Amino acid sequence: TLSLHDALPIYFLMLAYIFNPAIFINSAWWGQVDSVMLFVLFLSVFFLLEKKIKWSYILLAMACLMKSQALIFIPLILYITWRQKGLKAVIKGIGYAMITVFILLLPFIIKGNLKTIIDVYFGSMYSYPFVSMNAHNIWWLISGANGTQISDQISFLNLGTYKTIGFFLFFLCYAILLVYFRKKDWRKHQEDFYLGFAFLALGFFMLFTQMHERYIFPFFAFMVLAFKNGYARKIAYGIVSLISAGSLLIVLATVYPNNMPALAQFSKLFPKITIVFSIINLIIFVYLLIIVLKNINKKTLLIILGIVIIITGGAYFKNKYSRLDLTRLSSIKSSQDWGTLRSEERRVGKECRSRWSPYH
Repeated sequence: TLSLHDALPIYFLMLAYIFNPAIFINSAWWGQVDSVMLFVLFLSVFFLLEKKIKWSYILLAMACLMKSQALIFIPLILYITWRQKGLKAVIKGIGYAMITVFILLLPFIIKGNLKTIIDVYFGSMYSYPFVSMNAHNIWWLISGANGTQISDQISFLNLGTYKTIGFFLFFLCYAILLVYFRKKDWRKHQEDFYLGFAFLALGFFMLFTQMHERYIFPFFAFMVLAFKNGYARKIAYGIVSLISAGSLLIVLATVYPNNMPALAQFSKLFPKITIVFSIINLIIFVYLLIIVLKNINKKTLLIILGIVIIITGGAYFKNKYSRLDLTRLSSIKSSQDWGTLRSEERRVGKECRSRWSPYH
């Protein structure tokens, strides 16, 4: 049994998560189910650390079926499995995951509804083609708190679309993270192990387009276990928790003003407040990035930066001198209101819109 002295840090971690205001607002108040997926995903990562591959992959498959946001952790879990136990363990793990998916989808297969499930699952990934859906991240900051009004399919600084740049930045962080996970015996460095997953979750939230305010939640479960002696990581966790709670309250007051009239009356201040939220979130992300980079060989880091410069330069010149071909226009969004038909069109890398209203 643990002594009281040894048990206190464990109780502290538990309380830090349970009384996180963002977790309470999102789950108990708003009724969102992010915590359900997060619980299953966390168990998957825990079993991975314990080298229990079968249960890790079974739970990973369940988490991915619950919410598509869990998909971003698949490459990292595959990589860590390969580093820990070799290619054979990876193949076995994939097998366990595929069997789990088949069993869980079997009722829908029998009823002939599999296509509907697939359409709903993958269709949700493209439901909101905007730079930010109230996620106070780098794109919300760049858009000037106008992220829900700017399509992520238009060009940004002649480097590519917002969406393409977001993908590129995220996968750059992913490459750095894979190097970070390359050598250590993670059972002896558990705090740093969970820090890597927290960094991935926060990077996904900060760099991808189409992010909702709730997509930051995996960060909390992993970051709370990344605490070390000292206060820096604890302070970072606390700040992001408060910022996320504030973001949720602002979104709720914006979407449901009649339910939160006391807060909704300050709606004119929301853009300025959320810009500050975005800046603080970006600072915390850079802080975690610095921690990760300190654990990476400098030579490897220079190679990664060289690749980034080459790709960025190539993308810039390609988009700068590319030709606008009208035959490449395709619909971004169309909607039918009463008596009004609206349509927006675009070309990747450029913006071209047309609107018409046959009835007034």
